[in-house]
Amino acid sequence: MKKLILNISFIAAAFIIIGGCSNENPVQVCSENSNDYKEAMLSEGYWEFDNPPTRAGVPAMAASTKFPGNIEIVRRTPENKLEPLWWNWSYNTWQKTSADFGSGIISDPALCVNREDDLLQVVARDWHFSDKLVHYYRDNGLIWHENVHFSSNCYGSPAMISNCETGNLEVVVREWGSRTLKYIVRNQNGVWEDQGQLPNNDQDQYVIGDPSFTQTLNDKVLHVVCFTYHTRDKANRYYLHHWTKYRNGSWVWQNAPSKYLKGLDPSVRPAIAPYNATISIWVKKVNETNRLRSYYTCSGPGVNWDWTEDSQHPLETEKWSRYPSAVYLPEYNQGHNIYISYFETELNGWQNPTNHFVCTNGIL
Repeated sequence: MKKLILNISFIAAAFIIIGGCSNENPVQVCSENSNDYKEAMLSEGYWEFDNPPTRAGVPAMAASTKFPGNIEIVRRTPENKLEPLWWNWSYNTWQKTSADFGSGIISDPALCVNREDDLLQVVARDWHFSDKLVHYYRDNGLIWHENVHFSSNCYGSPAMISNCETGNLEVVVREWGSRTLKYIVRNQNGVWEDQGQLPNNDQDQYVIGDPSFTQTLNDKVLHVVCFTYHTRDKANRYYLHHWTKYRNGSWVWQNAPSKYLKGLDPSVRPAIAPYNATISIWVKKVNETNRLRSYYTCSGPGVNWDWTEDSQHPLETEKWSRYPSAVYLPEYNQGHNIYISYFETELNGWQNPTNHFVCTNGIL
């Protein structure tokens, strides 16, 4: 027994000497390709391939492009299926649109409306294929169909848009062993193709959260935001990183400067929505239990991409609101609106939002 204890102590000491990972700052001392890095990522709340979660998931939200005001969500159930719901404005509640679909879902879904045919599209990670993504679509009869599994080496939860210029479905998702995000596109022939990684020019920067993805409708610029961690930052702070993709001769992804926004909770994915030439996000601060903070930045080439807090319009929620979602509603209720809701998840259940907000013509 003493020999066993000594051996264990020796192994633990050796792990510390060679640079074991800290659970609080998982990328601070880990090689991005090491098993230690992956284990530390899992300890931060990311899920193992062979151990799907049992908690209810955070919903993804989308709005119809043909029927103004029609808002739908899809969320992962405790049984690791996907549940579709729509917002009933008459009764101010979410109602199921059809039966649950899928199985073995181990991420929160990405949801968008295909601009070509107004059909809902879902992408998520599937337990049966570990690190691949699975694509579902809904037909006009409200029946969901599994399409294909695609890509590889994915983890975390994806984000997706339907590009309003090209008509392609486009996905960003975290990747094992990478400091940045991978970019995947379904072309007009229905084929999903990996398009490489979003640029990361800072060797000390690591993606630490799931991405948010949107596109401004007037200038067609793509925007991705997520939280990052910088190993050289001795204050152990998290930053909001912003990528843009716009036509400058050809479509090119570019880095916008990382922004430190004090006190934000990196475990909560930002809600994101466009409005004219502005991108807005809604985020949680660590010590605020009933408030969503709003930040905005201008779109287009030649701007400085600086995030500014809309301090005059914080969203005061009725109770604990952890997971915000936002969606743009064009031409609904005689205005250009952004619908913002929040959701609460529990270990074995999910609660409807107790209220929501509608931002009309840029004003709450």
